[in-house]
Amino acid sequence: MSRDPKEFITWALAFSIYACFIALTLAAAKIPGVLLFFFGGFLVCLHGSLQHETIHGHPTGSRLVNSLLAYAPLGLIYPYPIYRSTHIQHHETENLTNPLEDPESYYITRQSWQNELPPVRALLLFNNTLLGRLLLGPVISSWRFYALEIKKIAVGDTANLNSWLIHIVLVTALFAYLTLVCKISVWTYLVCFVYPGLSLTLLRSYAEHQSARTANQRTAIVETAMPFRVLYLNNNYHYLHHKLPKIPWYELRNLYFKDREALLAENGSYFFNGYSEIFRKYAFKMRSPLVFEEAVERDLIPLEAQEKFAADLEIDTQGQNGKALPDHP
Repeated sequence: MSRDPKEFITWALAFSIYACFIALTLAAAKIPGVLLFFFGGFLVCLHGSLQHETIHGHPTGSRLVNSLLAYAPLGLIYPYPIYRSTHIQHHETENLTNPLEDPESYYITRQSWQNELPPVRALLLFNNTLLGRLLLGPVISSWRFYALEIKKIAVGDTANLNSWLIHIVLVTALFAYLTLVCKISVWTYLVCFVYPGLSLTLLRSYAEHQSARTANQRTAIVETAMPFRVLYLNNNYHYLHHKLPKIPWYELRNLYFKDREALLAENGSYFFNGYSEIFRKYAFKMRSPLVFEEAVERDLIPLEAQEKFAADLEIDTQGQNGKALPDHP
């Protein structure tokens, strides 16, 4: 069933995730909260990375088998089929980061911004910093996702209804396992598994994409060490993943370093030396304007005007190693 004998690595990873999840939840009542928060979040995030891998056709050539392998809703929030559909759309769009076409964009339209109340705007601006993304991001991203899905159903779009019904059944079964077998509350699971798991996922995605005139410069590369490479299944080499989305996770790192200089030239050196660099730069500072039209306007203006533009918006115009954003011709 596997096309490549090395895909056993992904099979082993999947079984390890579920085995560790069962062991951790069964022992959760006896584990200190801090450790449960750390290991629970790690497992939920890693399971999300496994889901991402199956969406891209691994470890088998069967979409059904791949889906079944990662379908379990350990992260609770997103039904797997909807995640699959929106992620494929994210890869296929020619206008990456445009919120009208890219369902995974963190930008919002000017119209949406103008429609928000001042307190909501303040929350969204804080969410556009890395610290805000880690602390509030799980709530805000879930809220936006559910609001969109409810709106679809309200106007008669039932395309995702079956996915939601299956998701509700599976989540109910998971809650029954947690409360009846493991003797841990749903609240404990939300706080110690789901929330930190989604926060870790949002750490990865925070700087993955940016608005840029050139399509190649919209996707980042993060050179990071263990355990992040395993946690994200090498999706930190995100530009290479977008360029070659069918490549399995365990081959990405070698391919990247084999052609590193060319890849960095292609993506305009949109590069970070680890997630610690991203945190240092953007923990309290917005990496880019939140409003998509403002981000596009920034991309189009001359370099000498970008500093004033950034000062007005309180964002960072400095790239890797302090280099200014490129002046587009």
